Formats: sequence, structure tokens, C-alpha cells
Amino acid sequence: MRPDHPIPEPPGQALDLRRIPVRSGARLEIDPSECKRSRHRAPCRVVGRHPPPGSRHSAAGLGRDCRSLRPWAATRSPHLLPSLRMSLMCGSYSAKLGFMANGTKHSIGARIAALRKLHGATQHALALRANVSYSLLRKVERGERPASPTFVAAVARALSVNVTDLTEQPYDAREARPESEQAGVPALRQALVEGADPELDCEPRPLAELRRELGVIKELDRRTKHAEVVRALPDVLRHLHRACNDTRAADRPAAHELISSAYAFAVISLYRLGHLDLAHLADERSRATAGQGDDPLRAAVAEWNHALILLFDGSYRIGLRSIDRSMNYAGQGAASPATTAVRGALHLRAAMLAARTGNADLADTHIAEAADLVAPGQEVANFYGTKFSGANVAIHRVAVPVELSDGTTAVTRASGIRLPSDTAPSRAGHYWIDLARAWLLHGDRSRALDSLQQARKIAPQLTRYHPQVHETVHALAISDSRSTHSLSHFAAWCGVRN
Repeated sequence: MRPDHPIPEPPGQALDLRRIPVRSGARLEIDPSECKRSRHRAPCRVVGRHPPPGSRHSAAGLGRDCRSLRPWAATRSPHLLPSLRMSLMCGSYSAKLGFMANGTKHSIGARIAALRKLHGATQHALALRANVSYSLLRKVERGERPASPTFVAAVARALSVNVTDLTEQPYDAREARPESEQAGVPALRQALVEGADPELDCEPRPLAELRRELGVIKELDRRTKHAEVVRALPDVLRHLHRACNDTRAADRPAAHELISSAYAFAVISLYRLGHLDLAHLADERSRATAGQGDDPLRAAVAEWNHALILLFDGSYRIGLRSIDRSMNYAGQGAASPATTAVRGALHLRAAMLAARTGNADLADTHIAEAADLVAPGQEVANFYGTKFSGANVAIHRVAVPVELSDGTTAVTRASGIRLPSDTAPSRAGHYWIDLARAWLLHGDRSRALDSLQQARKIAPQLTRYHPQVHETVHALAISDSRSTHSLSHFAAWCGVRN
């Protein structure tokens, strides 16, 4: 395992940063072997020491313009600390501390630094608790290195916050205009709240018609049209629940399977648009209704989606156990092309979970298992919305080293890949996003931006709302001495604020 690769799910209780000593003479040291650049440093200023009179961090300076605060000054001001703690409780701390001294706002590293300083903890203390390299934490906070999903999950757990508190998702939910891609989320939220006993303002629709509409939604999901999926689902969910309530008992298992499918599409779209709490709710509904049906593959796919939520939250080992349950469900059905595709998709998700734990061998084993299950026609059939195919296996083969922070291996593997024209846009978009991360790790910033532009062309909604796209753009902006027009335009398009 690389020395700067975070180890997920650190043992022990959640971090109470109030119990970690701040710098007050004695310094928390790390093993010099952890990083080649690690060296002893002079003690920093003691927390609580007043800045020099007349400086921009003095009390007079703070009174003039609180918006110009730097995190150093904010955590040392007795007048601002209570209000910042309240901002943290209200979820608006990023507006006060979510920027760095070089002027870059709202990066994950800036929010980590803000939360850490708000609690009075050192970088050494947080790195120790999160089981990440001190040098990596330092680089992420300074914007010199993008925060990987594994790193974000480990630090969020250590800080006792949600991952979305660091990624700041959903990005534009507060600015949802009627034409916005987020505009359909409130209606879907209401449908989720209503659950199995909805009110209808028209005659119930037959299950056959609802099944056909789910086929349309399935194609929208394949093309990453998540905003359109979100707009279509409330009506479908209400009518499916009513149809299930009104149908005879012998037909209810089939109705439950359709409901589970609808909730599964809600999971993916809400997840991609950044509404993780709603995605959690839809995930629970999908798994519960799948268990009331007769199709073991539907239950397997529900667990497959559940593993995606666990992947985002950093619960990788729990996600692998979820995949094991899915494999058991898939093994209960008769051999068929659909069973083969579902099992292949499960192996690909297990590969990503294994990569996030730092287990490259296990990840490659799952990739090989998935490759053995590839068969003609899987891309077109898109069984159960899994999008399993040979191209998807190749895409994951590139994604695994990216998750292991090995950009060189990723770009080497990608050099032999030519995606077929019928590759699902949702998968092709992911490929170019991962390749952008790989080129950035490899040190080629121009190709990283080119890959992001390609992802935008193929899957715009996926690209706009992907947290790793935002992190990559931040890293590109900070690493370049002058921002190019194309980078500025791309940053404005996906909502990265500079």
C-alpha cells in the first residue's frame, strides 16, 4: 500500500477533537519513514495567541470585514469562535471558512482545514486519527493534491461529519430554478415521504403501462438524464403503490418488483445529483420491496445499489458484505444471460470497494472474475439497469488504479482501450472522469482537462455534479500559475467557484 493512501474505517470511537492536544509547546510527531519529505519543523504559533497589532488578523481588521477572514485568524478570535461553531451546526460553515489563503473557495481541502481549525486540532492529530498520511493531508488542505473519495471518507469519519459536509453536495440545490436540473427533487422528495399510501388526482394506471414507463426511465438512466428521471418518478411511484394496493394478492410480488425497480432508479439519480439523504431513503425502500417480490435477481440488484451508497460513505467492508449477499441472491436464480450480467456487475462493484480498502490484489481478482462473465449482447440488453459489458469491465480496470492513487498504471491501461460506440453514456462518462483524475496524478494537466471536456460532451449531468470533477478542477486551477480560458469556462459550467 502506498504511504499516502488512507486506510478506511479506522478502529475505535469517533474522533473528539476537543480531546486532542493543540500545539502548546509539545508537538505531535510522526514517523519520518511515512513520507520522504517529513522533517522536524519549528513549532507553530500557539492557539489563542493574539496576532501582531495592526495586522490584517488583528481585532480591528476583523471588525472591518469578516468576509476577509483567514482560517488562522478565525480560530483564534474569541469573538468569532461561538458564531463559527453555530455556523457548523447550521451547515453554513463553508461560507465563513470554506476558502484558502490563495483565494480558491469551496474546495474539500479548504473545508477540512476549516473544520480542523474550528475544533482546535493540528494536522498531525487529524492525520493520526483518520489514518492518513500527514503529508497528504497537508497537500490536500493547501490544494496541491485533490482529495480522493477514500481520503474524504476517512477524514469525514475522523471529524464526525458526513461526507457531504466536505463535498458540499448537492451543489446548486439552493439555487434550483424552474429550468434547473434540481427542480424535480422536491416533488420526488414528497413522493418518498408519502410512501405506500399516496393520494392520486386521476384514475390509477394499469401495471402494464407503468412497466413500459419504467422502460423509458431505464433508458434515461443509461444516458445519465438524471434530472429527467427525477421528474418522471413521482407520478410513477404513486401509481405503482396504488396499483400494488389494489391488485390481487397473487399479482403483488410482480408489483413489488416494479416498485423496487422504480426506487432503484431514484437511488441512482438522487445519488448523482448529490441528494445522499434522499438516496438513502430510496435505497431502503428498494431493498424492502425487492424482498417482497419473487425475483432473486431484483433482490441482488437492490443490494448492488446499497453497496454504491456504502461506497460513497466509506463503509467499504460493509459494502463487500453486501456484495456477498447479492451473490447469494443471484445464485438462487436459474442460469441465464441476466444472471450472468448481474453477477458480473457485482464483481465490478466489489472491485471498486476492494480498491478503496487499498487491496489491489482483491480488486484485480474481481475484475478478472467479471471479465470471465462477459458475453455478446449485454450492452444492448442492459439487464436490470446494470450496464454490464466488456467495455464496462475495461472501464473498471482503469478505475481501480485511480482509486489506489496510481495514475501511471491507469493511463497505461487506458492506452489500449477504445470504447465501442454503443457504450452506455453513464459508463463512458465515468471512464473519462477517472482518466482525468489519472492524468492529474500522472502530472499531465492538459490531458486531464481534455478528459473532463470529453466527459462533459458524453454525460453532462454526471460530469457537472460529480465531486471528483470539482476536486480535479480545483487542483488544476491551483497548480497552474495562470488559468486558461477553457479551464475557467469549464469551472463556471460545473459550478466551481473561484
